[in-house]
Amino acid sequence: MKKVLLILMPAILVVGLTLQALVLFMPQPEPSLQRPLAEILTRDLPGWRVEDLPLGNTEELDRRSHSLLRLDDFVFRSFSRGERNFSVYIAYWEPGKMPVRLVNAHTPDRCWTWTGWRATDMRFAVRKDSPKGPLLPAEWRIFEKDGFPMHVYYWHLFGGEVHTYRQSFNELPPIWLIFHDVASYGLNFRREQFFIRITSTHSLDMIWDDPGFQSVLKDLAEIGLLDTTQTPS
Repeated sequence: MKKVLLILMPAILVVGLTLQALVLFMPQPEPSLQRPLAEILTRDLPGWRVEDLPLGNTEELDRRSHSLLRLDDFVFRSFSRGERNFSVYIAYWEPGKMPVRLVNAHTPDRCWTWTGWRATDMRFAVRKDSPKGPLLPAEWRIFEKDGFPMHVYYWHLFGGEVHTYRQSFNELPPIWLIFHDVASYGLNFRREQFFIRITSTHSLDMIWDDPGFQSVLKDLAEIGLLDTTQTPS
């Protein structure tokens, strides 16, 4: 069995790399993002304190994050009002900019657990509504570090579709999942990608119906979170 695997693995690797090379010759779609994310995500929430945040807590970490993620645009904005709070992070990659596997490797399931956070609860493909209609299914988590909780909803969109490998909670997707992508998307890998994350130190259900939070959900629906296949509830 080991000998068979040793023979097959190089062949699988070559085929996978060949498929990725073929993608380079396919037409690249036009990006859908027409305005900077910082303009799309509202700053005007009466009664809420609004602040833009860097990618990293320090200047060096911020620089390294930009270099690693190779973002074409992003916005990281916090909103607070008394004890109520939430933050929205949106990252964007133009078509063909980043392999889908590498973007998927930077979800909280992986990056946060590598930096000491522990998932205490999780649900998959969670359905939530927005003022414009039902949202695409989200990943929902509660993380904890040093007794500090963080409630999270996140989406990885690849060409307008929710993308997840879901092999295990925080496993880095292996090279053979190139074939998973081929089965799902054919050779049309050159799609734009969004990563959208909403976080709060308390349950987001506490503010989901708040007019300010609903205004933010409208903006997220505008950039692609609206599920057009579902009938509004």
